[in-house]
Amino acid sequence: MSWNDSISVSTAGPGVTLKINGNAKLSNAKINQSGSASRLSIQISGSLSTGSDFRANANFTVEKAVDLGYANVIVGNLSADTIETGSNSTFSGNMNATAINTASDNQMSGNLTANIIQLGSSNTLEGGLYGGSIYTGSANSITGPIQGSDITIGSSSSRIEGNVSATNHLEIGSGTTVIGDLNAYSIDTISAVYLTGDVNATTSFILASGSSLTGEVNAPVVEIEPSNASVYGDIFASTSLTIGSDGSVYGNIQTGQAILKSSNALVDGNILADSLTVVDWGGRVTGDVTASHITNNGTIEGGTYCDTSDGYTPTSCSASAAQVHHFLLSHSGLIASCESQYPVNVVACADATCSTQTDITGTVEITERNGRLGAVNADFNSSSQTNVMLTVSQQALYPATFELSTGAISGITPSNPFTCQKGLSGLACQFTVKDSVLRFVRKGSNDTGLNHQVAGVEFELELQAITTDAETGLCNAALTNNQTVAIDLNCQDPGLCSNGNWLTVNNVALGDAPGNIQADFGSDGQAVLGVRYDDAGKISLDAATSSNNSSKILIGSSSAFTVKPAAVAIDVVNASGDSSAFSGAYHDGSVFAKAGEAFSVKLRALNALGGTTNNFGNESVPRKLVIVGHQLLAPLPGQAGHLANQAIFSKHASVAGLFENHNVSFSEVGVVRFSADVDQDYLGAGKVTPLSESNPVGRFIPAHFALTDDSVEAVCNGFSYMGQPFGVKAQILAQNTNNQTTANYQGLFAKSANLTLAAYQDEDLSGRLSPVSHNLVWGAGVANLDTDITFVRPVIPPSVDGPFDNLQLGLQVNDSDSVPMQTVHADFLAAQAFAAGSPTKVRYGRAVLANAYGPETEPLPLPLQIEYYQQGTTQWQPNLLDNCTAFSAAELMLVAEDPLGLVSSKTGAGTVIAGKPVLPSAGFVLSSAGQRGDVTIQWQLPSDWLKYDWQGSNVQEGPKAKATFGQFRGNDRLIFQREVFH
Repeated sequence: MSWNDSISVSTAGPGVTLKINGNAKLSNAKINQSGSASRLSIQISGSLSTGSDFRANANFTVEKAVDLGYANVIVGNLSADTIETGSNSTFSGNMNATAINTASDNQMSGNLTANIIQLGSSNTLEGGLYGGSIYTGSANSITGPIQGSDITIGSSSSRIEGNVSATNHLEIGSGTTVIGDLNAYSIDTISAVYLTGDVNATTSFILASGSSLTGEVNAPVVEIEPSNASVYGDIFASTSLTIGSDGSVYGNIQTGQAILKSSNALVDGNILADSLTVVDWGGRVTGDVTASHITNNGTIEGGTYCDTSDGYTPTSCSASAAQVHHFLLSHSGLIASCESQYPVNVVACADATCSTQTDITGTVEITERNGRLGAVNADFNSSSQTNVMLTVSQQALYPATFELSTGAISGITPSNPFTCQKGLSGLACQFTVKDSVLRFVRKGSNDTGLNHQVAGVEFELELQAITTDAETGLCNAALTNNQTVAIDLNCQDPGLCSNGNWLTVNNVALGDAPGNIQADFGSDGQAVLGVRYDDAGKISLDAATSSNNSSKILIGSSSAFTVKPAAVAIDVVNASGDSSAFSGAYHDGSVFAKAGEAFSVKLRALNALGGTTNNFGNESVPRKLVIVGHQLLAPLPGQAGHLANQAIFSKHASVAGLFENHNVSFSEVGVVRFSADVDQDYLGAGKVTPLSESNPVGRFIPAHFALTDDSVEAVCNGFSYMGQPFGVKAQILAQNTNNQTTANYQGLFAKSANLTLAAYQDEDLSGRLSPVSHNLVWGAGVANLDTDITFVRPVIPPSVDGPFDNLQLGLQVNDSDSVPMQTVHADFLAAQAFAAGSPTKVRYGRAVLANAYGPETEPLPLPLQIEYYQQGTTQWQPNLLDNCTAFSAAELMLVAEDPLGLVSSKTGAGTVIAGKPVLPSAGFVLSSAGQRGDVTIQWQLPSDWLKYDWQGSNVQEGPKAKATFGQFRGNDRLIFQREVFH
């Protein structure tokens, strides 16, 4: 349809379907303007394009692409393969396509549904976005839900009133307000955002600095970044919660571990943590803190449990009974009839499996259930374990089975009854008196409570062989000298041993099945055993042998003890499977990954021999390996950066002892080192010490370069002349994948020393810019460009061209790591266009003086005009845009004068308007002393961009003109003259 065509549909009768075979170009047509959209359906088998000011009340179904112009108004639904809209349009209806791309400043009422949706800036949408990949620009207003796979809400100042749900990642840009729930696999925010609604993330949620959230948070890993980020609601973080400086939570917290960093982090509520709680300097908790390990260097106003095992001295500690799940009585299950003391290890457990213990202060009375033994108090003093001795008198030996129990408890109130654990089979709380026994004890003591050990490190135990003398009732050695002893391994947590030769005793590899060793009991019945366990877990040992003097079988079991990993192996590879490579200095290392780009980390729990502890991770409450921190190695000094998803590791389904995370990322430029550990205390034995560290990881580089505050500053009224300097300005940011500035991109880690400018209009015109290359100086990830450039006049005949009234300008940072620009303009190979002032206008200009004639008795105006070349017409046009060129009669030179002294004065100065003086008399004016004659005048232009090759001699010069005094007299020697146009 042509411009201003229209289609009308009758308001009576059935609705109308208009079918168009092929493409439809509807210009600014007006379709069914006075009718209802329900009356007209338009079906197009090809594509649809419209011009500006198109109007339609109709439902459109288009098989191919739709390209809508500026200021369209469509009332009705629109369905197509792809839809692209212009700006300042109004759409009342739903849009459905595989891809939708809207420009800015549109009004839309209806839902947008597509696999890919890009919503421009400053749009108003009264409806929802439904699709796969969804990106919204700045300053949008959306009333309705957003649902997609990956969703990015761009910065800044958008407002969303509706729930936002992403099956993968959700990123919310700075300045955004969301009133509705957030649901995604992972959620990141860019400072500062304002959220009202609940947050649910499968893996992690990051609340950026300066942000606020009113609602409940549920995510395994929650990070509240410094500074001044606030949550008004409860937080449930199964793995960890980190609150940065000046961050605050007004609600209760349940988490695996809680860390309040220095300084002034606040929790106005209670903290319940599975393992660790750290309140750093200036931090404050107004309620109770419940955790197995608490480091308090701030203020905890409620009740707390604390310990000093990590080297810190808590400043505020008090006991709280709610910390103890139950007490565990651990014992061997056997005592010799010649002995009067029976050892019992008492443990304060923080959970049902006692995989985590808690430090307490209080007393538990240990008794014999039937009262046949005297009670004894187990005293705890900021400790999780203590040992007691029950006195067994000779008169109480029969019957020879006793049962442990607890009595009065003071200072602690466990939430569950006590349990028992012993080495032998049978009822867990019973122990038996026998004439002869084997007993495992710590070397050099009679203590049956064995120390925790490290996998792959040999330790020594003593095995005591005790028998009761039938005549004296005293204890004698049941075994002497070298004996064969059967040793068996019991795996208690995990409950099943992994396959392999894990146990070695006296240099004999026993595996997990009973095996014989040789033990020297000497003359006193005590043999030293060298034991090494190469796996991880809580175990106990059984021993059996025959007495020296009889065939009597001696048996015994050790108390349970934990063997923890010796170290953690850390393997880090990028998305291509490559490890970091450094052949020299860190800044010369190979590129590992972009800042913010995901890479993979694999962690394995090791024994001291370097082998994997296969049973790690199979515990009743499974432990896992995590990255617990990172250290910036270079550049120094530099920004430490943020390590994302460092605690989200999963146990490999088929490889024993392996934990992996394929979504770790580092936010900065440089080289780092990771440290890894067990996610929490390992079955009462603490964590892996010292911390395991990775090899250097890097080099990390920026993901892209972004432009901000960038503009082209034309000289005059939106245009500049060829050869005339005009300004370009930009602040260039080295950024990560989350569009955050990488402050470490400076010094030797800044691999871009210069940038190249680009120009395009119908062809690449970059070679016409001078200078085209500009040096850069980087500081904290920022470089600035503020310079003048020129668009050079053509040097190959014909020596004029243009105008270039739609000249697109851009720049490309030249980085040796090939870091791209954030947004590459379609007309450029690799450059990003300037945001303001581009496209600009560049014109080939010249100044013109016209011949003038007049009486000698009056001042003679000398007409001047500024022109530009209009290519294609080979004509010069007045430059009506020029309101800036200045002129002054002082710049006029007398080239020839007949007679001499003819010109008595040259006057006139000012600035042209629309390319010339407002009035001829306001321009150059010559006066004579009442004489007749003529003079040749040349304008000695102070600048080159208005000069021209008037003679065709490749010499650029100012314009010349002849002024004749004595009206119409002319030159006596001139027979004929005409004006020659160039």
